[in-house]
Amino acid sequence: MKLKKIIDNRQIGLLGAIGVLLILAVFLTPSLFQVGTIHLTIRNYSVIGILVLGMMAVILTGGIDLSIGSELALSGMITSLIMVNRPEIPVIWLVLLAITIGFLCGFVNGFLVGVLRVQPIVATLATMNIYRGLTYLASGGKWVTSSQYTDAFANLAGAQIGFYSIIWFLLILAISMSIFLSHTKYGRRLYAIGSNEASSRVAGIKPAGIKILAYTITGAFAGLTGILYSANYKSFAPNIGIGIEMDVIAICVLGGVSITGGRGSFKCVVTAFIMMTLVSAFLSMLPGMSLWTNALQGAIVIIAVIVNILTQQIAEKHVLRSRTI
Repeated sequence: MKLKKIIDNRQIGLLGAIGVLLILAVFLTPSLFQVGTIHLTIRNYSVIGILVLGMMAVILTGGIDLSIGSELALSGMITSLIMVNRPEIPVIWLVLLAITIGFLCGFVNGFLVGVLRVQPIVATLATMNIYRGLTYLASGGKWVTSSQYTDAFANLAGAQIGFYSIIWFLLILAISMSIFLSHTKYGRRLYAIGSNEASSRVAGIKPAGIKILAYTITGAFAGLTGILYSANYKSFAPNIGIGIEMDVIAICVLGGVSITGGRGSFKCVVTAFIMMTLVSAFLSMLPGMSLWTNALQGAIVIIAVIVNILTQQIAEKHVLRSRTI
């Protein structure tokens, strides 16, 4: 009960920070509140949101995936090149191909971490470079330009059915991930592995299989974002996605997902995503302030990590007190 109150306080704190940002934006960047601007902002940050959903699964197990930007680039480049060379292929097949590419990349990561027990940061740092190299090989170092895009491919992200279609992808995946984490045994096992891997083994859980599941989920989401990114911006280069993992990890940490695994509230992560989206959009509208976005995100990550450590220490003290009473 005490721990739940602490988590709820984090949610209140994030909502309070969002409130302060909105008040500042009212006076400094009133254009941010135009319906068209809000719609376009969410559209452009939907790719980050989808990646956050996948990354959360990995971090809950106590792992990390530094290769998501390269997975995004590889799937986006391959599907874009096929679209250019074989425009008659239905877009749905390209979507399935993008997800498959990401899935396979994630499976490799999961096998290295779960079965071969390579440290996650080492395994995904290596595959990050491998997948990026494959992207350059596939493209020959060339861009796919806007004039080469078919309308059907572009509509994958830009078609409007109330919202832009890319936003519908984000909403559907968010609902699915929330149900998976809260109401399935495999979702709960992600938390169990991250909390205490040895105890989970005793309980009959196979950590290797759960880690492979987590990394393949992250990979599949990264693969999907590759084709969505390409369709959204109608251009694609082999260096797309470099550094994007830092934004994704920052949001997860800000949302209270423990970097050591086992702890994390889905609703707090969603709130953190909204906050970071507002911060980035807000700063981009202020003259000269867009240069501060990365620095501010880094500061937010440091503060969030400190808060997470203090939160965990407070929770552990409450547990010890309850046992001694």
